[in-house]
Amino acid sequence: MEQKTSLKINLTALAGVALFVFAAYLPVTAGRRVVYSQDTTDLNYVLVRSHVNDLRAHGFTAWCPGLGAGFYRPADPTLGLYSPRVILYFIFDGYRAQLTGIVLYALLAGLGAYLLGLRLGGPTAGFFLGVSWPLCGVMASAVTNIPYFTSAAWLPFTAWAWLKPAGRRWTATGVFAGMVAIDGDLFGLAFIVAALGAYGLTAPRAGRKAELIEAAAAGLLATNFFEPAARFLEGTIGSELTYFYDFLAFWGTFAVFMVILHSLTAVISRVSVKFNLYVDRTFTVLSALSCAGTFNALLLFSLHFAPLGPTPFGTPLVGDSGLPLGLRWGIVANMMSTGALSRSVSAEEAADYGAEVAAFPGKNNIFEVYQKRQEALKTQVESGGGYKASGVEAR
Repeated sequence: MEQKTSLKINLTALAGVALFVFAAYLPVTAGRRVVYSQDTTDLNYVLVRSHVNDLRAHGFTAWCPGLGAGFYRPADPTLGLYSPRVILYFIFDGYRAQLTGIVLYALLAGLGAYLLGLRLGGPTAGFFLGVSWPLCGVMASAVTNIPYFTSAAWLPFTAWAWLKPAGRRWTATGVFAGMVAIDGDLFGLAFIVAALGAYGLTAPRAGRKAELIEAAAAGLLATNFFEPAARFLEGTIGSELTYFYDFLAFWGTFAVFMVILHSLTAVISRVSVKFNLYVDRTFTVLSALSCAGTFNALLLFSLHFAPLGPTPFGTPLVGDSGLPLGLRWGIVANMMSTGALSRSVSAEEAADYGAEVAAFPGKNNIFEVYQKRQEALKTQVESGGGYKASGVEAR
């Protein structure tokens, strides 16, 4: 159940959430930038404006008489015929109505996320969740499709309702799930199923914390920072054991990040949640399998950095087709580096990366780089030079 928090603390935290949201959207609300995307500007805006103009001129018509003639308006989620956001087009003109709706739903998402965080871990957790959700990659990318954006805004409320006492849980969840369908998109209900499933996988229960998310996040951080850590070890200890440093640095940074993330989870999420026995057992098995799959992918990926040569255990690290061992983790790292965790590069770097972002596996292809190091190690060992550094290929 929610911890008792004073009204002053709640209002202060919500004011902070609103401040962050307004700051994020200041460039567009001040008129210096324009929210533009194909679906939002070319589809949603045009259809809604056409609908409002028809309402003003002719009253309600179920079938579109003008733009897009031939489709049934109540069945179009983009139009949002039953959505409260349509009212904004009667209050404001043109683009301002669309922009006002985006900011209001970002604030709504912050409120829902704050309530969810407040229930799970108190006002501090509520504040950070309230700030992060409306400004995260999911919400930002959903602006390209307004119904998805509004669905994502209602999502924290649905999770918050699900955590209510059993007597009110289904009613409250049904209300907010209905808002997702009415105010957003029916496909938004898939967000609810996915979110509740993910919460079932990672929710703190019976002393178990969010191991899957912690492991995946620690793995991504280790993938980004193990090479600087290996260089640090070389500079501190010496370069003679350079072939060992990368493998040790990868798992060392992974362990450090895992401890940090687990400690933060234990501090922020202090509420144990009790699930139905069958739901709990099902998601326990899925969680265990997911964690095992994640660690297996990390282990296969880390073999590229171990001093084992290019064909450890008789299996080539990079096959003749160019597919590397540990490809599953490489796919995860690539998806994150081109999506929510992407980093823009200069025009000069874009030619090296082959894209406008610094996408994994990097401009030199980390798998090919370490394949050359493994081949150099094999040649050195077979010639009697041992495992110490001698003519090492650069990282």
